[in-house]
Amino acid sequence: HSTGIRLVANLSGTPPPPPPPPPPPGSEGTSFFGGAVSILDNQPGAPYPSTVNVTDLGGTITKVTVRLDGLDHTYPDDVDIALVGPGGQAVMLMSDAGGSADVNGVSLTFDSSASPPLPNASQISSGVFQPVNYGGTDAFAAPAPGGSYGTSLNVFNGLVPNGTWRLYVVDDCGVDVGSIGLWTLTVTTDSTTPPPPDSTPD
Repeated sequence: HSTGIRLVANLSGTPPPPPPPPPPPGSEGTSFFGGAVSILDNQPGAPYPSTVNVTDLGGTITKVTVRLDGLDHTYPDDVDIALVGPGGQAVMLMSDAGGSADVNGVSLTFDSSASPPLPNASQISSGVFQPVNYGGTDAFAAPAPGGSYGTSLNVFNGLVPNGTWRLYVVDDCGVDVGSIGLWTLTVTTDSTTPPPPDSTPD
């Protein structure tokens, strides 16, 4: 019997498949970080709003997600959280979700392409969720925009990303409080090329 190495030839003549193509420009997104927010009892949070400044992103938006880390609250149904873009478009991320069960150190990512929304009355746990508004008509005090807010982050698609993004947090009922450890805005555009420098005279 032979003890040599056996070589198997590719007799089909078919070349191996090519490697997968690289991801399109900007597909990974660029993240910008906001600070902690105190969720105060029956009033706007502090700071109000919490802001991040997006700069030097080229192209237009193809996707926006928001992540909240270290979310604590003793009655999450009281919490209303909205994101407002540089152009004033407003999206309710969560309102009147989660019922009465405490949340402690939860991480929530809001993504309009996610499958489930946050639960209405059951325990909130960490995960990726669609934005949701169970309250319907919750209002935010100025300087937040007036009127009703949608729940789709796709409202930002096609817009220029640069400018100040604002996170508004409100507790809309008495007794309970909470906090957010930090929040992250991730913006994906159709280009990784920075915009041209501003040539406007000072």
